[in-house]
Amino acid sequence: MISKAAGLILLSFTFATPILAQSRTYAGIFNSRWRTVGLHGHDQPLCAPIKVIYFSNGARLEQGPRCDPIDFARGNLDNSIGFRVGREKDYLTLGPLSLVGGAEAAMSYTEYNLSQVDFALLSATLNGGADLHFGGVRFGARAGLAPFATSDGSENGVATVRAVHLSIPIANGVAFRITRQTFNVIDPHRGVSGRLRRDPRAAETSFLLVSSPDQRGPSHWEFAATAGVTTPGGYLGSSRGLRSSMYSMVSTYRALPWAGLQARLSWTAAAQESTIASQYRGYDGNYRSKTINAFGLGVGRVHDLPGRFSRFAVRYGAGLDVADWRDNYQLLSRDGKTTQGGVEMGPNADLALRFRLSPHLAFETSLQKVYWRGIDVGEGRYSFGLVTTR
Repeated sequence: MISKAAGLILLSFTFATPILAQSRTYAGIFNSRWRTVGLHGHDQPLCAPIKVIYFSNGARLEQGPRCDPIDFARGNLDNSIGFRVGREKDYLTLGPLSLVGGAEAAMSYTEYNLSQVDFALLSATLNGGADLHFGGVRFGARAGLAPFATSDGSENGVATVRAVHLSIPIANGVAFRITRQTFNVIDPHRGVSGRLRRDPRAAETSFLLVSSPDQRGPSHWEFAATAGVTTPGGYLGSSRGLRSSMYSMVSTYRALPWAGLQARLSWTAAAQESTIASQYRGYDGNYRSKTINAFGLGVGRVHDLPGRFSRFAVRYGAGLDVADWRDNYQLLSRDGKTTQGGVEMGPNADLALRFRLSPHLAFETSLQKVYWRGIDVGEGRYSFGLVTTR
């Protein structure tokens, strides 16, 4: 449900900025590292004792304390991966210096570490700054304000954002951008006696694709940045005790000289988490997790639809992913017992629908199935994102 809502938010954002028409559009994945106490809270006791309720028939009920507000207030949140999309424009250019303004939307998926409750953090940022550009390479800085809210409805407010980035051209009208930024929540009640001081801070690293439609030319390349939900199990492969989680993918496509085929190179980061509680550093009740990075090769085709559906295209393909599933924290289970994965290979197949937003930019939603044969894990993936097309 979160992925569908986020997809609508990001899609509506894409259409809701006509003032930035013909500007640069960017999208991609990012990871957040929250400043917290200890090893992200999993090595700490609960914020209060567990309450035990006894019934007349001898039964008992244990109620854990609600630690979510305390977790958020001190940034006691899991490191997370997310998806970011935005637009920007040069409003004033003086030689190699440009003054830039823009807007972006972002979503990351994390958890309150003491209660281990998952939630999504959604934000929208208005920012401004400056770029230095030399032969297509850009180095710049941004600052802005980001209203945010959590999917559970418990937290909202405004954060300050400060960022630096480096953009390097990789094809006609397309650049690869690395961004390093801080996300600091503003506490309107700081210093007020008796109130919980909120001070969550995150350092974020983004890997983005930047499209400049007015600089396009002939190209054999396409690039895509997508995010979505991966669900373990299904018709092929078991779940091995994993739960549904978020993943992000960056893909590169190269036209081949045969039958309209494309070669595909991809990087996928999935925040896999177990449904079985284990012990971590002496504390029970921890659901272990690991970011699984997979690198893949594949081949596929894109078919443009005719007539009134000419703005749509269908893409399909197949390939092979390689990922390191080794871990020390009981991530996978088989028949109630811990099992260890290794460096695994997984065949995959996918089907996607594209909608063209402009001559060289499209929104894409896709379905993919991956089967990791060595550990008998199947993944059904649903994603949405942006594609810079030829």
